[in-house]
Amino acid sequence: MKRHMQRLLIAIAVMAVGMSIGSFGQMSETERNREVVKRWFDLINRGEWRQAAEVFAPDVQHHLGNWQTGTEAIVRGRQVLIDNLEDIYRTGARYKS
Repeated sequence: MKRHMQRLLIAIAVMAVGMSIGSFGQMSETERNREVVKRWFDLINRGEWRQAAEVFAPDVQHHLGNWQTGTEAIVRGRQVLIDNLEDIYRTGARYKS
């Protein structure tokens, strides 16, 4: 389950549209993107999923559901992302060893 959660979180980061980049001075676009992704993973790794969700634009699009059961969809909105991350962190605790 840990690997599944990791893949899900990576998919959210990669598939997100319109991530908030903020002001990073004179960095190249690639460097700015790298910093945003690094900041997101740092927050997730500390369990600060609400703050991590704030990295994304309010109209973020991301994958939700399970492709194996056919319940997958692309959804829109930061609140949907927050709700999804909350569910992962709330229910994922059962799978930690």
